[in-house]
Amino acid sequence: MLLKVIHSTFTDAYQNLAMEEFLLKSIQPETIILFLWQNDNAIVLGQNQNPYLQCNIDYVNRKQIKIARRLSGGGTVFHDMGNLNYTVISYERDFNKRINFELLLNALCNLGIQAKQSGRNDITVGNFKISGTAFYSDEKVCLQHGCILVNTDLEKMFLSLKVKKDKIIGKDIASVRSRVTNISTINPHITIEQLCLAIQTEFCKAYSDYTNQSVLDLTMPEVYYQLLQKYSSWEWNMGKQLETKIILYDRFSWGDCSVIFEIEGGYIRDVGIYTDSLETDIFHIIENTLCNTRFVKQKIMKALDSLMDQTGVVSDIKSLIQKEKQILEI
Repeated sequence: MLLKVIHSTFTDAYQNLAMEEFLLKSIQPETIILFLWQNDNAIVLGQNQNPYLQCNIDYVNRKQIKIARRLSGGGTVFHDMGNLNYTVISYERDFNKRINFELLLNALCNLGIQAKQSGRNDITVGNFKISGTAFYSDEKVCLQHGCILVNTDLEKMFLSLKVKKDKIIGKDIASVRSRVTNISTINPHITIEQLCLAIQTEFCKAYSDYTNQSVLDLTMPEVYYQLLQKYSSWEWNMGKQLETKIILYDRFSWGDCSVIFEIEGGYIRDVGIYTDSLETDIFHIIENTLCNTRFVKQKIMKALDSLMDQTGVVSDIKSLIQKEKQILEI
């Protein structure tokens, strides 16, 4: 069995996720791939999660945090340069979840971290989670990946994933935030580089026939760039067919106004404006104009800019949308 250890020089979530799927698609029989990588400032969703339920869009906008969606299921995670991500890929007949966990735990033990596998997918130290795991398989190949918290900005992580539930109604179940900690709180001298080397060493001991290379050593065929286009696209990251309802409210000189957006697949599929204003027609015009618009602030504003605004209603609706913090600005 040949072990291929591949280190990523990318810190962009879209590039790393594209590389991960490229490795999945291109793996050869009798081979195991260990892919070690880091993302800088990204929220990574499970394949079927709703970004409007999982992310604090206001904070994401202000901190310019990328929202990415991975191939596997599971919960939402925050990535920065304080955590190390690993991926193990092999043909299904060679895939062994138990061995993968044992090697990870051995690597942590060699750094003085007495960790254990907890539940189905977590790695914990005491009562605190330091790593979560997710899985994906196609007809013949399996993938296991996870992130290990070394020195992650936990405050930034919590703020990124905080959601105002009173303003958003969705049909999927929001992730439950686990108690987490960095392994640097246990051993402040541990670095990402040390952890990376420890994991690599354990895998190389288990599979004595191995190669060690950087993504810079790989020849990137067209399929990689197609995958990069996929992982960086709005349709993949925000356009999943998940239903969300977002409600806006304010009071203007012409009356109370509630705007209810029905979002599906990242687009406004329906919009209802409810008001006690004496005006009537303008609200129907706004509703019709915004239907099928991508749910991004600039796109909504551009659509509204096309309307005549003799009553001032359009301008007020724009101000309501402009200050709403749960609408992406990208």
